[in-house]
Amino acid sequence: MNTQLSSLLFALLVPLSMVALMSSDAADAPLPKNLPAYGAERSLPPLQIAQKTLPNGLMVWVLPRTDGPPKVHFVLAVRGGLAADDFQHPGFAQLLAHMLKEGTALRDSRRVAENLQSYGAELGSEAADDGIVLTASGLSSNAAKLITLLSEVALQPAFAPDEVD
Repeated sequence: MNTQLSSLLFALLVPLSMVALMSSDAADAPLPKNLPAYGAERSLPPLQIAQKTLPNGLMVWVLPRTDGPPKVHFVLAVRGGLAADDFQHPGFAQLLAHMLKEGTALRDSRRVAENLQSYGAELGSEAADDGIVLTASGLSSNAAKLITLLSEVALQPAFAPDEVD
């Protein structure tokens, strides 16, 4: 066996054996004596999800929350994603997802960032295995502005040459 392979096996086996030893010690450790009793089981309240399909086919789900700060969270999922990449263009969906946030037909990337900051919001995009997901979260007082920006990012991306480069 060559030296590189031996070093690699050693580097992998030592941490794994340490994890195994640590986990067996943790399983044998006794619990502290004066722990409080378990609380009564409580069932989770059913979610009050309102569903509607718009005339253009877009499915909208609304899940109101009454606890926590006055925030809104939008999620837009579009079919496609990493599994739709062809062999000549691997990673295209990931590139597309990240470029969506870099400007629209009406706003460059700097203006998108400035608008998000003024709304107390953030915008995310990710290519998953079976789709591209855009998310926007912010203060509920700016919900109309935020959904306008999210729809602009989804429907009118600019893909400015300087941003693509």
